[in-house]
Amino acid sequence: MADDEESLKKISEEMHGKAVLVLVPGHTLTEYKEEISRYIQEKNIVVISVNYVPDDERAYIFWGNKRRYDALPDKQKQYPRNIICSNVRKQDGSQCVVNYFGLINQGYRYFDNSTMMLLNLLAKIGISKIVLAGFDGFAQKTGNFMDDSFSDERLMGEYDVVNAELEQMMMAFIASNRGKIDVSFLTPSRFEKYLG
Repeated sequence: MADDEESLKKISEEMHGKAVLVLVPGHTLTEYKEEISRYIQEKNIVVISVNYVPDDERAYIFWGNKRRYDALPDKQKQYPRNIICSNVRKQDGSQCVVNYFGLINQGYRYFDNSTMMLLNLLAKIGISKIVLAGFDGFAQKTGNFMDDSFSDERLMGEYDVVNAELEQMMMAFIASNRGKIDVSFLTPSRFEKYLG
């Protein structure tokens, strides 16, 4: 188990008192690109992308997927705002590594969904406002990602199961953080119905 006390302290201090915009690589990131860019420009908000390098050079990047992190050029692996799960890379003192086992949603088949792991991390460090973009959910007959490089054969034919589990995880996250975290969606999502 990774000792992530220093990493959590660092992230918490850097994000203290700010709202966080989480960019998930769903199709709506492309569809609503202008609206998202405008929102980032207008708000004093921390931006965190999930498993991809965004256009915004000030953004943090949360890496919960080893395959995506390993595909990065070495230079990008040294990016100072990488937040890396301990299942992706072991702590070596030069990276901000967070404990994988403290973020997963045990009891689910897809317990290691990176977006849900990031939400759990943000709750852990006391973020009080989270805005999600690109967290669309999966559809059988439409493009699910901002580009085809994100397609995951592991999930093919399992979209109904994945969606059902993500719905359960979102409901549990919102219920357990009601009154502590304001969660909203900037882009359309099958999960926004659980906010009410």
